[in-house]
Amino acid sequence: EVSITEGANLMADDIERRFPTIFDWLRAHNVNAVVIIVIMITVALMNMISGIYFPDEGQIFINGEEAVIEIGPGIGVLTAELAKRAKNVVCIEIDERLRPVLPETLAEFNNVEVIFGDADATLRSFERAIDKNTAVVVCTHASNVSGEILPIEKIGALCKDRGITFIVDAAQ
Repeated sequence: EVSITEGANLMADDIERRFPTIFDWLRAHNVNAVVIIVIMITVALMNMISGIYFPDEGQIFINGEEAVIEIGPGIGVLTAELAKRAKNVVCIEIDERLRPVLPETLAEFNNVEVIFGDADATLRSFERAIDKNTAVVVCTHASNVSGEILPIEKIGALCKDRGITFIVDAAQ
């Protein structure tokens, strides 16, 4: 049996073996960057494990009756997992280059709607997408692909007013 810390260390070692060039570059420039990456991986691993094994311990648990809004679905990896658990998922994407990708990635799910638009359209689409079953909103703060910064203050305020859990990925 492996502890969470040992598992994170094994995962970090595996990532270093898989991507040696990145770690060689980091070592040459700043050892602290490697430490930060290892800490980020450890925290992410612990969050994933706790969400899987302890869903009632302050974690978000989607049981199939809730609606989820995802702002910035990217290629749809998280979207697919949300679609397996939620009644319906509305995705709002600003990167038009993903228009042909998302339908393919999400083809097996009939409970996913994808809306495209810019940051301003995203806020309007978000407001229209909220319904009485919306339980969770997942959002990236800024797109690492397009550079678009989303109005998370406004989105967060709307979620707070409606009692909706708001999750922000600010680490892209």
